[in-house]
Amino acid sequence: MDSKGKILGTFSTLVNPGDGEVGRTDIHQISLSMVKNAPKMSEVIGDLVKFIDSTIVVAHNAKFEERFLNAALRDSGINLQGIPTIDTLWLSRQVIKLPNYKLATVIDGFGETIENAHTAMGDVLAMTKILPSMLKMAKPIKYPSQLVQSPEVKTSGKVLPRA
Repeated sequence: MDSKGKILGTFSTLVNPGDGEVGRTDIHQISLSMVKNAPKMSEVIGDLVKFIDSTIVVAHNAKFEERFLNAALRDSGINLQGIPTIDTLWLSRQVIKLPNYKLATVIDGFGETIENAHTAMGDVLAMTKILPSMLKMAKPIKYPSQLVQSPEVKTSGKVLPRA
């Protein structure tokens, strides 16, 4: 998205974990049958790297999300260090007083709702509704480095968006 909240593109794929473990289905509603024909992370990591090339990544509780991304990059032999990131958990604590800073509470605090909560795309689209307002309310954010240009990676085109 751009600084005004206009969505410029999206990337979404289910991933076959390869071990039959899909985690908390009661939370994210992703079943084993949904991912059985999905690509493995190693097959789509190049597509993801190309998508985030020269961007600022935005995530709620970015440190948690970075662990997954860094593990997938490391497992695929891709060295991509210092990706500029805006952590909306940290940012929301700077700009609004709330009883807690769970994503749903933050979205609600700005008078918005989450459609398809606990899906990656649902959560991201909800955040796009409020991020421009949060950035306007915050002190200017400056990065000590330039945007990171991704290394050459092979893309697969095998992404399987959640229906």
